[in-house]
Amino acid sequence: MATTTFGYNPVEDRMWMACSMWRHERLWITRRCAQEVMQAVCRVLEQSAADALGVDAPARAAAEHDAAINRPSVTGLMSMQTGRDDSVQAAGISTMQYVLCTSVKVSAGADEAGLSFQTPASELTIAFDREGLHRWLHGMYMVLQHASWNLPALPEWVTRSYLPPALRAILTQPAPGTWSEETDEDPAP
Repeated sequence: MATTTFGYNPVEDRMWMACSMWRHERLWITRRCAQEVMQAVCRVLEQSAADALGVDAPARAAAEHDAAINRPSVTGLMSMQTGRDDSVQAAGISTMQYVLCTSVKVSAGADEAGLSFQTPASELTIAFDREGLHRWLHGMYMVLQHASWNLPALPEWVTRSYLPPALRAILTQPAPGTWSEETDEDPAP
């Protein structure tokens, strides 16, 4: 199984992606390209989830997404990670070659899915099962949230939080004793 690592470089204002199937390439993904990738993956997952039994395709894609995020990985390994841009050898020389993504093709069938990233020099591909593509989409969405890019409207099933309610409440509340604009008081020492 391939491991995909995402990161965000605030200086470049680009996200990057590396895949264990690629030798030394890291893919730069611009804001515009990320928006197109997110929309294309969502659209393909919904269209390919159409069922002969008349089940609503977006509802089926949402159910697949929930199952993919909540089910432990078959291999027991995380298939996605977020990382820092720190692949520098002790001598200070980067071991990664950055290539710019110019377009992407998304495919999904009943069991398999794939991404093909076009760069100026080559094409970088990743093959998934449907569950893997849902997990990849969720990982990319999490990094894009960190980048604070204004993404176009995405289906609700992509943007929902998978944290338990108690943990979500803790993470969305300000820390005790912190200053807020609602109170003009300084935080407690």
